[in-house]
Amino acid sequence: MRRGRLKSSRGASAVLALIVLLVCSACAAAALLSARSAVGGREQYAESQQEYLALASAVGLLRSDIESAELTLTLDGATGETETQCAGSLLGSELAKAAATALADGSAEPICGALECEGFDSVDAALYMDSVCNITAELSVNGHWAAEMLLTASITENADLDAEIYITEIKWNFNSVSRILD
Repeated sequence: MRRGRLKSSRGASAVLALIVLLVCSACAAAALLSARSAVGGREQYAESQQEYLALASAVGLLRSDIESAELTLTLDGATGETETQCAGSLLGSELAKAAATALADGSAEPICGALECEGFDSVDAALYMDSVCNITAELSVNGHWAAEMLLTASITENADLDAEIYITEIKWNFNSVSRILD
């Protein structure tokens, strides 16, 4: 009886073999697609995690740098000259320039640049200072992750009226950070 099926002249065996082959091919294709999708998802997750870590590292670096800034603005009332000093900060001269402009007329230019953290992607940063020297920092990595950080200025003013010297000291304190995923 088996021999009759194997030698069938109607093609039933060939059709059955083709159906089995088709089912096996469909199962193999589904398994390959699933594996490819899983690998692609892992690569995308790793890239996203790397960007997040770069942003978090840059936020910490920028926060500590601004908080360590010791800024003193001295105005000589007799000559009208302003002297700025900023110690303890990599951004010192830029912060001093922006603070002097912000206090004078409220129109400080943003401080823009890239922050490099070893082992991570570079982070684009823009610092905006308002008329009372509060800082809003906007950071982003590859246009995907973004953070906004707020630092509030504490301003102390002293004056020696006899010498017409006015001294303004500014210290920034971290206020908050918010993260946005674009």
